[in-house]
Amino acid sequence: MPRTNYNLDNALRLGSLVQDFPNTGLDLTNTFIYNPVSQITQLTQSNSVYQYTGNETRTGAYG
Repeated sequence: MPRTNYNLDNALRLGSLVQDFPNTGLDLTNTFIYNPVSQITQLTQSNSVYQYTGNETRTGAYG
């Protein structure tokens, strides 16, 4: 069964979000970096499977 955990930084903001998908190799950790006014300035992902690769043409039907 998948599990999701989160960790807070010292300012109690979301520091990381961890999604564990057992036995799949698709686990993902999102790590957030903030500026002094708490805006997200950087997102690091541990698994490139989930990274946005740019606009791509999609064809076919939904469903």
